[in-house]
Amino acid sequence: MVTLNKELRLDTFKESQYEFARTHGYTQTLFGHRRYFKLLSKGVTEERILKKFSCTRRSVWDHPKAKQYMLDLWAEQRKCVNMPIQGTAAGIIKKASVEWYRKYNKIHPLVLQVHDENMVRTDNPEEAVSLMKEVLTQAADIVDVPMKVDPSIGKRWSDLK
Repeated sequence: MVTLNKELRLDTFKESQYEFARTHGYTQTLFGHRRYFKLLSKGVTEERILKKFSCTRRSVWDHPKAKQYMLDLWAEQRKCVNMPIQGTAAGIIKKASVEWYRKYNKIHPLVLQVHDENMVRTDNPEEAVSLMKEVLTQAADIVDVPMKVDPSIGKRWSDLK
């Protein structure tokens, strides 16, 4: 259940991302990777779209161009909130994977990475789990949130989770 405090913090985060995108034309991950937003950087808002096409929130669906502008704006708003979170998570797993490859790939080869999961082949699963927790935790030192690592051990990928 989401508490009122968490909802307010989320709304504050969303608004800060919208404002940053309107001011700078992009949002970015904690690693500095940027995504640019054409409509937000031009100051396009729902109100401006409605005014430009002389329609209301209900009648916007009857105007194909207004409808498309509105859908494009909403897509940009979702992306500008999602990108810093999803992109930072991708950066963390990438950083961890590179570090794993540099340090441990000879003894515990990295077989597969899918989204936020790394799969290694090993004869010593307990050691690999311990090392993976360490590598992921160190890779996540860029965020102020503790890294939760849920290891699974199995002979086949279908055995995991």
